[in-house]
Amino acid sequence: MNKLSLKISKRTVFATVLILLFAAISLLCGCTITDIDTGTGDGDKPKPEEPYKPNTEAKIDVSSVLGKPVSEGAVTLTEAEIKTLFAETEIKNSCEYSASEKASVTAVLDKETGKLVFEAVSEDGKNTCAETISVIPEIPFGSHYLTGGGKADSINYDFNRLAYVLEGTVAAKPDRIDLIGDYAFFVGVTPITVETGSEIVFSAIYSENRQIRFVIRQTDETHYLVFSDYKDGAKVNGSVFLNYKVHVEETEYDGVPVKVGVVVTGGSMAMLINGETVYRRTLPTLSETQLTVSTYKASYALSDLQMCSGEEATALYKKYTENYVDEDASQTLIKTGQNIDKFEYTEDGIYAAGAASNARIMAGLYNEGVAVAGYEYGVSGHVKIKGYGKGNSASKVEFQISKNTKNFVKMQIFRHSTNNSFVVSGADNGKNIAQTYIEKNTLPKGNEYETDFIMIYDTSGVKVWLRDGVYTKDYKLTYSLDVKWDYTFFCFAMLQYTDVTFSGMRGIYGEALDEVKNSLIGSSSGVALSAELDGDENIKSFDMKNGAYYIGGDTDWSVAVRKDGKKVCGPAYYADAAFSFKNYKAWSQGSFVIYADETHAVRYVFEYVPSGYYQVFTEIKDGTDNWTGYTLVIRPSADTKAVNKMGIICADGEVALTVDGYKYHSYDVSSFGETSLKIGGKGEILKISDMSAELDGTAVKKIKDETKEYVYVSPYESRMATLEKEYKDAEPGGVLIAGSSTMDYWTDWKEDIGNRLGYNVGIGGTIVEDWMYCYDRLIKPFKPSKIILFLGGNNVNGMGHTGAYTAELLKTLLNKMNTDFPTAEIYYIYPMPIPNNFGGGQYTAEYANLISEMKKFVASVDYVKGIDTESSFILNGEPIAEYFRPDRVHLTDEGYDVFAKIIKKEVFGEEV
Repeated sequence: MNKLSLKISKRTVFATVLILLFAAISLLCGCTITDIDTGTGDGDKPKPEEPYKPNTEAKIDVSSVLGKPVSEGAVTLTEAEIKTLFAETEIKNSCEYSASEKASVTAVLDKETGKLVFEAVSEDGKNTCAETISVIPEIPFGSHYLTGGGKADSINYDFNRLAYVLEGTVAAKPDRIDLIGDYAFFVGVTPITVETGSEIVFSAIYSENRQIRFVIRQTDETHYLVFSDYKDGAKVNGSVFLNYKVHVEETEYDGVPVKVGVVVTGGSMAMLINGETVYRRTLPTLSETQLTVSTYKASYALSDLQMCSGEEATALYKKYTENYVDEDASQTLIKTGQNIDKFEYTEDGIYAAGAASNARIMAGLYNEGVAVAGYEYGVSGHVKIKGYGKGNSASKVEFQISKNTKNFVKMQIFRHSTNNSFVVSGADNGKNIAQTYIEKNTLPKGNEYETDFIMIYDTSGVKVWLRDGVYTKDYKLTYSLDVKWDYTFFCFAMLQYTDVTFSGMRGIYGEALDEVKNSLIGSSSGVALSAELDGDENIKSFDMKNGAYYIGGDTDWSVAVRKDGKKVCGPAYYADAAFSFKNYKAWSQGSFVIYADETHAVRYVFEYVPSGYYQVFTEIKDGTDNWTGYTLVIRPSADTKAVNKMGIICADGEVALTVDGYKYHSYDVSSFGETSLKIGGKGEILKISDMSAELDGTAVKKIKDETKEYVYVSPYESRMATLEKEYKDAEPGGVLIAGSSTMDYWTDWKEDIGNRLGYNVGIGGTIVEDWMYCYDRLIKPFKPSKIILFLGGNNVNGMGHTGAYTAELLKTLLNKMNTDFPTAEIYYIYPMPIPNNFGGGQYTAEYANLISEMKKFVASVDYVKGIDTESSFILNGEPIAEYFRPDRVHLTDEGYDVFAKIIKKEVFGEEV
């Protein structure tokens, strides 16, 4: 405010008092006094004061909210900041702004839209100015950095709930940085739209088939339970998610968000509910993960979100696990076990009291919530036995390595006055392994016996070492069994009449396993690789430890295979090795290369694909500079092993690939002349182990003659078994719909065939070989009067087969159908013009060849009618977009409407 200083005389003061007095009198008398002379006496007459003019300007400019800058009418706030803002009673106190002088400012928060409305009113009250600031919630989610799964638009912020709403999948990205490695994630969970079986899932994911899940599942609209499971790159008894385990039994929602926490370090996840650790899982094959959150058949509100990483997360992991006791004895991966609750956890180990009982106590071995299992692993530990049998029955303790009920080996220690032995029995592919006394009454006698043990399962089978300090003062190879069971697990048991303590039992993996194997077995095969002798500038790392080689390079590299210092080469040779990857990176490769010269070579490649599975493919150079003839030998699936034992037989002008001792593929290379063998790779570090080689021509010829051809086993066996069971009482005759995904996903097929007698046994993803495999189970029993087959596209697109080769397979299948059902009408639907294989008026090459070959075949026989869908699915030389899903392969509902019209016309003669 401006201040005016006046110099006033005494007479002026007196005159002013008189004026005020007369003014008062005039008011009382109703008179008006004007022109009163103040009589200053100095001849000065004061100027009247100008009336005050209030500010008429109204402007407002908001620069920040809660310290966050406003830009283009918006401010981005975290969930916590939004809650702080919504709790503020005087909104403008949380903001920085500038306004016109003496303007009055108000701020109102619309709690439904999250908009801040600022209004400035000028001092004179005649002008206003408003500014609206949109609060943009920070979305700390996005897509998974490796798998690409999840997207930010699956989640949004609900201002009414003051929570995120998730429907779909997102990956955690605080501050737009992937939450990977060591991290912690805490959140309150409230269901919004749910149904029985709906879920919210918290997953530490490296790849699709390597992850740990922590799940809240709705048992009905008001109750839930909490469980966890994991994927370890394997399928056990048809399941890829292993060891389902409930941690919180069915519980009623109480209106308060369920507080969920996951704290991850490396491959270990501590799982929390309402601040308490309910379980821990540590997956040896995981080294780095990113957290994803997903919903299934539901939407959930997520509130009070907290995330951190690095040392802070490591400290939290220690806090939440330091007093947690892991359960090392649990149900096996195939859901077997007996009296597991009878195991006791003591300071000495896992104790089972059974001296007076023949009741078996048996469980799978777990380390930090994950089964001791794998394609190759070891188990070490100590067992202390008290008991010497009862009557004629011996005390028995058992160890077991098992794939399933048809593939297992039991290893038992017998204790009795007349029988102190190590005994084995089991089954291999359902065939009995007869009980055999390996150490027959040679173990020390007495009521007490204890021994250290190491058991190893790898590509060469099972091996067992014992060290009791008396009979075996150092580790002795007590038993070995040559089997190839893929993924197995370890379990242990007290069988009868003994008290037993199992202590220090731990799984051994990776380089630690190599070290143990090297110390027990050594390496005497004479097979070696040398970066110095066979240098390749593309090799970025080369290391040999404990008999295993670790070689890496971003681009193609190769080294020669040597036996006793000489290259493996010539007209006849054999070599094999176990291929695996130290870590997992999409499109990493390890290969055998059969090399004649730069334009004549064959390669078989073991490859890790983005889905998290493995495949084996082959290519050839037959007078060309580049690899040609890509063919998928083993397709990626949960059945494809992470450790692949591949071998090469070169003899009699032929080179063949073996996998686990079976011949999978071969080439005639007689025109190549002599070849040499290399191992190559690219991408992630390749581990090459368990190598062997043979250069003697006679021995190689024997290996070739004794190697059996691989007999195809469909990866869709479990689905086939389900369909077989579903239709076991099917009425003969009618319409049989068979083939791949187009038939599988045809949900309205029953209505579309006019509700005639019919059966749909379509299985998505199948190739022609799958239908030869299941023919006697899913084709022949129906004795159909009409067969509608859609098949072959997956051979070309998925397997890399040529159109001509695929057509030959289809001819065999169709001929077989005609032989078995000579009066049946057989319809073959030619591959459709899907966006993946059709554009610009033409098909991709091999896809076109398949259609051409099948049209020739159909024209040459009278028992198959071809159905061509092309004209109905293209417009102006392009597939009609609305007929196909975003995957560019499968039909939409509109597409199936068109498909059904074609079938009605071509098969049933009905015009629609």
